[in-house]
Amino acid sequence: MNRFAATPLALLVLTAAAGCSTTSFNTTWKDSGSTLTFAPGDPVVAMVVSPNESTRRGAEAALTAELGKRGLRGIPAYSIVPTKDVLDVDEARARIRASGARAVVVMRVIGAEKEVRSSPGTWVTPHYGRFYGGYYGRGWGAAYSPGYLATDTIVSVETLVYDLTTDELVWAGQSRTLNPDDAEAFVAELVTEVGREMKKQGVLLGTEP
Repeated sequence: MNRFAATPLALLVLTAAAGCSTTSFNTTWKDSGSTLTFAPGDPVVAMVVSPNESTRRGAEAALTAELGKRGLRGIPAYSIVPTKDVLDVDEARARIRASGARAVVVMRVIGAEKEVRSSPGTWVTPHYGRFYGGYYGRGWGAAYSPGYLATDTIVSVETLVYDLTTDELVWAGQSRTLNPDDAEAFVAELVTEVGREMKKQGVLLGTEP
């Protein structure tokens, strides 16, 4: 029985001082020789690699909905490969084949890091010779501004598309999300951007922007 190593990093609830989250792709790759194409209604498995059951279900449901917006029939992986069987490659292969899916979209968190931003303080020397005619006005105008320190949280996610008829990778992308406010909003934003990026590169169907 073949088994692969579990990925320990789950999708996390992350907060940061800097506020709103933004997702962007920093790298993408597409197999120019791939013959994979989709027709409306084609079944595609939505898989999120996470050892946390609730995280996996929520994220796969969101990815399934995004595939539906693109005209495909998304199949959440948890509905065909239960968590107890995800480490069993042979069992997973049999269950996915039985679903009739043509492809699988896989998402996995690959890193989370902190970055500190800073702004230097400012100081202007007032005129000390007179109170009203010098110090008072410039003293208030020259009050020290301490600047700031802010910590950004950056979550990196890889998204892969495999053609299940050939078992080959046909598209890959790595995205960065800045300061995700909570897990639900993070996943919603992420899958939307994944769908847009893959549509832009001709991987997915759909009329969604």
